[in-house]
Amino acid sequence: MSRRALAAGLLLLSLTAAAKDTPMAWKTEKNDLFRCELPERWRRKPLSGSGAGFLFTDGLRFISAARQGKDLKDALARRKAETPEAEVSPLKVLGRSSERLKRTYRARTDGDEGAGPREWVYEETVLVPDKAGTWELQFQSSSALPAPQPAALEAWNRFLKSFKPR
Repeated sequence: MSRRALAAGLLLLSLTAAAKDTPMAWKTEKNDLFRCELPERWRRKPLSGSGAGFLFTDGLRFISAARQGKDLKDALARRKAETPEAEVSPLKVLGRSSERLKRTYRARTDGDEGAGPREWVYEETVLVPDKAGTWELQFQSSSALPAPQPAALEAWNRFLKSFKPR
């Protein structure tokens, strides 16, 4: 391993350790579609396209909430077809049974200069029905190395527990 790679790895580990030692400040997000809790420093961006919703990010990790039509079974079948490698497990959101689709995959960041470095992406998707249709809630966290417990997993779990459609 080169000295540069070793130094980068040690820096990443120290930043991760420092981030875990710092208690996270929280805020309550209220908009026309839902209410939830998020880390204080995360920014909100409206989603464009057919599903109304929002994306929340700290620049490295993302949580999104978007409408995906009326039928939960169709949305779940479509999502499972798009990500056949996803691990499926039961979950309760809004007091209702749902399914968590979890996967880790390698992605390449391509730039103007050609293929960029590869990164690992940890992703969870949860489809939740309510009286107006189906919500697709999603979390993504990227890292240089695969991580069984990605950064901001606490934020995602708190978001899921606090998510309330209007």
